[in-house]
Amino acid sequence: MKYKINNTIEFDDKTGILSNTESGSIITLSTTAIRIFAYILKNPNNIISREDFFENVWDIYGQEASNNSLNQYLSLIRKAFRNIDISYEIIHTEPRKGFYLKADIEYIEDDFSNSLHGEQIGIAEQKNKLEQNIIIEEAQQSDESLSKKMLPVEFGTIVNNSQVKQNIIRKRNKTIFLIFLALAFSGTGFFISQFWPSSSKDIPTVTLYKLGVIDSCPVFTLYESSNEMADHKINIARELITEHSLPCLINTIYIFQPDDFLVYTKKGRVLLSRCTTVDHEKKRKFAGCKDIYIYEK
Repeated sequence: MKYKINNTIEFDDKTGILSNTESGSIITLSTTAIRIFAYILKNPNNIISREDFFENVWDIYGQEASNNSLNQYLSLIRKAFRNIDISYEIIHTEPRKGFYLKADIEYIEDDFSNSLHGEQIGIAEQKNKLEQNIIIEEAQQSDESLSKKMLPVEFGTIVNNSQVKQNIIRKRNKTIFLIFLALAFSGTGFFISQFWPSSSKDIPTVTLYKLGVIDSCPVFTLYESSNEMADHKINIARELITEHSLPCLINTIYIFQPDDFLVYTKKGRVLLSRCTTVDHEKKRKFAGCKDIYIYEK
C-alpha cells in the first residue's frame, strides 16, 4: 500500500521509501520502522497505546519489544521526516495514553491490490456460472439428487477462492524473497567487484563513494552522504576501528556500511572491512579483506 500524507509526503510500506514530493528528498526506513509507521497510518486519528504497538508490530512476528525500543524507533521515524525537509510533527504523543497521527492521508492501491481485486472478480464470475449450471440441473433432477451435487460445488468454490488468494500472496512473497536474495548476493560481490582479478571475465564494477579518511586510509561506502552525515559516519567508523583493532596499514582502505538505525541510535547493523590493495595490470585490486559484521551493536 502507498500513502500520500498532507499532499507532499509519499510512503510505500513495501519498500519503506519515505519521500518529499516537493523537495525530492528521499529516505528508506528499516523493517521495524516500516511496520510501526504503517500501523500508525492504518489507524489515523486514533490514539495507539504501547500495548497495541507491541502486539501488532513485534508479537505477531515472534519478536520481543520494550518501551525503550519503541521510543527509539519513533524517534528514528521523526528524524526521517526532518531529513526529508518536513519541519512539523506528524506523529504526536498523548501523555500516558499513546501516540496518534495528525495529518491528511490518501490511500493509493498498488498493482498487487488491483491484481487481487481482478482475481476476486474472476472468481465471482466463475461462481455465477456454476450457480447457473446448478439451476439448469435442478430442472432435470430431483431435490434429493440436486442437494447431493450442490454442496460439493459450493464448497469447491469457497476453497478455490481461498487458494487463489493464498497463491497470489505466496507468489508475491516469493518474488520479494528472490529480490532480497539477489540484493544480498550483489552486496557480497560488491566489495570485490572492481578489484577482483579474473582470467576469463571481469566482474562488473560498482561505484564506491568516498566517505572520508581515517589515519591516512580512505573510507568508502555504498551511498553518497551529506557532509554533516559523512562526518557523523566517520566518527562511528573510527570508534569501531578502535574497538575491534583494525588499525590503518600501508596500502589498505576501509569499506564501511551502517544501517540508518545505527547511524541515529548507535544500535543496529554494520559492516566494516579493511582491505589491502595491490597494483595489478595498471589497476588497483584487492589482495584480501578482514571483515566485521555486527548484527545488533
